Amino acid sequence: MWPHRFKGVSVIFGFHQQNLVKPWAFWLLVVAGILLGHLYAMTMVVDPDVGQILGKAEALVQEGRLIHHGNRSSGMGSVMGPLTSLVAGLPMLIHNDISAPLLLIEILHVFALLMLLSVVSRHVGVSALPWVLLFFWLNPWRVSEVFLWNPAYLIFTSSLHLWSASRSVEKASFWMSFLNVTAVMLSMQLHNSFIVLGLLSLLLIYWRQVKVNWWGAGLAFSLFLASLVPFALEVAANPDLMVGNKNPKAFLFRGLIYVFPTLKGIVYWLRFNSGFFPKDVFKGVELAIWLGEGGLTAVLQVMWDIVKHVFAVISIVFVARWNYQFLKPRLSQLKFWQLRDKAEPFVVHYAFAGFLSLLFASMISPIDFNYWHLIILFPCSQLPLYLKFESELRWKAKPPVVFWAVVGFLIFANMIMAMGSTKHSILNLI
Repeated sequence: MWPHRFKGVSVIFGFHQQNLVKPWAFWLLVVAGILLGHLYAMTMVVDPDVGQILGKAEALVQEGRLIHHGNRSSGMGSVMGPLTSLVAGLPMLIHNDISAPLLLIEILHVFALLMLLSVVSRHVGVSALPWVLLFFWLNPWRVSEVFLWNPAYLIFTSSLHLWSASRSVEKASFWMSFLNVTAVMLSMQLHNSFIVLGLLSLLLIYWRQVKVNWWGAGLAFSLFLASLVPFALEVAANPDLMVGNKNPKAFLFRGLIYVFPTLKGIVYWLRFNSGFFPKDVFKGVELAIWLGEGGLTAVLQVMWDIVKHVFAVISIVFVARWNYQFLKPRLSQLKFWQLRDKAEPFVVHYAFAGFLSLLFASMISPIDFNYWHLIILFPCSQLPLYLKFESELRWKAKPPVVFWAVVGFLIFANMIMAMGSTKHSILNLI
């Protein structure tokens, strides 16, 4: 029953019949993604964000004390709830080392992959599955998130939200509604960007694209509301927990007035599926860290900088074009936030709702978004591309040479960036 219910697992055995990717090649790429994530984990540099989480984990491990608030966020005080302490502290109770919570992140990312494969196979088509490995699994935006900070867990919660919503299209399910609200509530206790998922859910309900079991949704909401009671008591005793980093330029609807912050949010939607990787690994690569100083290293550094920028520009042009083709007809038909064509596949509505949620969140936000504020939309942003590949006959056959060329480049780029960049250094392995 399990393979039948979870098509993301079982469908890979149909790759040979579909003339796409052989099962052994699929598993090889999955293993490659796991090993690359492990490499990022081993070379991780401990920064202030990591330090905050380790402090909460150590309080649980050393003192048996659970801290009921998360890391301090930009402009909005501490993140609500004890989940940050639990996801880092509980693994360290089993094995008191930083590798334990990092292993949990890798496991959660594997589950995220399985859920995304399930959604794509069910609502897009088997032909698009190999591209999930490229755009999601081997993408440095995902692989470099095997890093001990709150946004790393959002890869899992956002995939859980997408998967549970996709299982609620035809009928209301107690457990799917429970899991869908749970995904939002887990995100809330990890990062303030949970608002984006909340807006996305409201749009899907408003458009009647999902059927909600209110008992399941209500139970999830009630349980997580109860989990915030200790946090409320902490805030009552220490109101400074809700005081964010003071920024005189921060105010509500900043993105709507200045426009640029909203445009920046749109650019991240495109960048998530292009070669413009996170700035921490894209800009900070220094080959000299592991090759040593010298003329050859300098030449290789220049060559790498040229190749990565060429790949980034070419890829984002294609991604922008494909997204334009996806968004233009739907934005032109949108009237009073209501859809004209409700007969389109679920993933079309989900992706469009995600983009509109990004726009709205970018407009009302008091600060300019950085990529970690929007990484929660990473799986959602890829849906238009999977639809593109499924709809065109030339992509339905065996993946072309360009697929394997990009796969090879991503594996090589991940290795380079994991061994020497802003937040990673091969010196941590020595």
